[in-house]
Amino acid sequence: MNLSNTTAFISRAKSATRSIAGAVIISGGVLFPVASFAADIRPSGPAQSVSPPLEKARAAIERKDWAFAVRELNALVGKEPKNADAQSLLGYSLRKSGDLARSKVHYDEALKLDPDHRGAHEYIGELYLMLKQPENARKHLTELERVCGNKECEEYQDLAKALTAYKP
Repeated sequence: MNLSNTTAFISRAKSATRSIAGAVIISGGVLFPVASFAADIRPSGPAQSVSPPLEKARAAIERKDWAFAVRELNALVGKEPKNADAQSLLGYSLRKSGDLARSKVHYDEALKLDPDHRGAHEYIGELYLMLKQPENARKHLTELERVCGNKECEEYQDLAKALTAYKP
């Protein structure tokens, strides 16, 4: 196998591994299917939680029912304050409902809990664009590049597109 064939094989293997990892979670030898979600509500890396409250919140986000999502996520964050996915999704739901200040608090908390949380980096970058602070958004784009690269990282690609489309 020559170098270009080896590189292509490794790329396909990585892609297949990501696909498989997104399809199931293994816990105690038992496979649990993971529901597929819209790009804006996917977990960052391995799912931290597949709890019913988080699933209800994700379903509300899919429906753009921000008030319900915020209620569910507030309750979940009250019970699981160290759940970075819940913190990030609460920030996302608050931002989408127009509460930018509280949104930032939860993105900051998600990033404090998990400095490599791809979703939180993307979402806080989008928040900074809403706040007319593209320089701060670029910092999070740089962090996303460090965490997951710029080629196959959907969060990086989404924030890069938002920065390109940004008009002050």
